Amino acid sequence: MTKGIWYTMKPSKINRSVIQVIVKRAIHQLQDNPEREIRNLVDLGGMFAKGEFQRTFFDTAGKELEKENSAYYEVVKRLVCQTDYDALFTFGMNFGYNSLTHGAYKIREFENDMDFNVPWTIFIRIKEEGLLDAENLTGIIEQGKAMGIFNYTLLIERNYSKMAEIANMMAVHNDCAFILPVAPEEILYESNIASILALKNIFIGLNIRDAEDGQLAAAIKLLREKKILCAAFYPMKSDEQIAIDEPLKQASASGFELLFILQDGSFYLKNPEIIQELVYAYRKDPSMPVIPFDLLSDVLSVDRSISTEGCLAFISEEGVLSIVNMETGEKKTGYNIIDTSLSAVFGDALSKSH
Repeated sequence: MTKGIWYTMKPSKINRSVIQVIVKRAIHQLQDNPEREIRNLVDLGGMFAKGEFQRTFFDTAGKELEKENSAYYEVVKRLVCQTDYDALFTFGMNFGYNSLTHGAYKIREFENDMDFNVPWTIFIRIKEEGLLDAENLTGIIEQGKAMGIFNYTLLIERNYSKMAEIANMMAVHNDCAFILPVAPEEILYESNIASILALKNIFIGLNIRDAEDGQLAAAIKLLREKKILCAAFYPMKSDEQIAIDEPLKQASASGFELLFILQDGSFYLKNPEIIQELVYAYRKDPSMPVIPFDLLSDVLSVDRSISTEGCLAFISEEGVLSIVNMETGEKKTGYNIIDTSLSAVFGDALSKSH
């Protein structure tokens, strides 16, 4: 599949500097005249959009903003008002430039040189008794950045005792964007919130599913008081119907502007198009001031806009990497990522010569 000219252009330091100035100015002006600046930002985003996901997102947002009482205005105003400036800027640059622009270019360059596909992001599961630790993760992420992977979703089990070490690892990789789903009680641990406060390159996803009301309210209050960049997080189960109404209602009732939905992997692989269409349809005509992102669907859309074949990559707590080629439906697993390099695994699992 032929890619647009943007993906063939090498991002330069000048481009990054210009974008940094624009983003800093925009965040400040959003506080003074949010309606006008939101429209300007969407127009700008549309100009720089690369790939189907970005173009679709900014086109949808632009059309929605033509409505005087659009939910998008309320979403952005609340997000800017309730989030630390440095966090908005740092995560925004890491995600928008390092990952979606500079990283996308590096991925395309690496794929062309090595003749295998590279995933745009990796979902990593971390558990107390697992083999993956902060040291192993640092090595994995260093290898990922060399290929152009600058964003990661860390799925950490409840009551994980080494959160401070993971936070230190994320601080070391301050050019990356991390999505970090957590349970309400994890936020309430004093040591955890202290570690999180120091980070500006993370996006907290607060798990609102089956949460105890008191803990959920306390966690939301603390996140808002500390102005931490956050969204609602809702993990779906394998036996549920394809619907997003309940997660949206819970996110809205909890006062969140954004909602991250994570589908059960096996269930998603059977229904990717239906799930994607459902989320896209809601974003075109939101009925409440909450914008949903289906993590697997949206990651796949970005991946397809960068690579010749879309894929999803997961690393288990034991350091076993699994990859699904979403064009062929082929799933490969069993790769020990602790003892084997990422490039060797991708070369075997995602070869363009298959």
